[in-house]
Amino acid sequence: MEHGKDFPSDQSSGKKMRCGEFSPLIESAFLAMERKSFLKFLEDLTGIRPLISDPSRYGAGLHSTERGGQLRRHLDFTKGVGAMSECWRRVNILVFMNQDWDEEWGGTCSLSTPKGKIITEVLPVANRAIIFNASSKSWHGQTEPINCPPDRHRMSIACYYYSDSKADEDQYYRCTLYED
Repeated sequence: MEHGKDFPSDQSSGKKMRCGEFSPLIESAFLAMERKSFLKFLEDLTGIRPLISDPSRYGAGLHSTERGGQLRRHLDFTKGVGAMSECWRRVNILVFMNQDWDEEWGGTCSLSTPKGKIITEVLPVANRAIIFNASSKSWHGQTEPINCPPDRHRMSIACYYYSDSKADEDQYYRCTLYED
């Protein structure tokens, strides 16, 4: 797959995103993560009920970061759009798709406290998923520039889930908030 032609580019981060039409394989992954049985699994895992998948997949999709790219530590946007505008974003899933990813290339997803203490770092190897709450304390990012070969990209599928209730009382309507 030639990634550079498939993804609109955000040159400031090296991250490229694509939403919309996908190959049958990628579309089947999204459909599986939107099924009622998967939503029930997430509800049981997180204790958040009910969870709602976003049929528009706003902000979700395939994410690709090329050599030198990174994503500053941030909190995600908090509300859906369109039909989901009254719903609060509550759960994120990233599924990494990087076959034979070398640890020396970096690209880890860091989850950290509001004060910046790293809780965990997840190496983006193929078929590894990370599931975390989207709250006013859910700081995360891929903060170090990737050092992969020029013909490789850090690839992931991102899927987001919503609820009619806030994650915490500190959560308010906002766009993605990046650390300075």
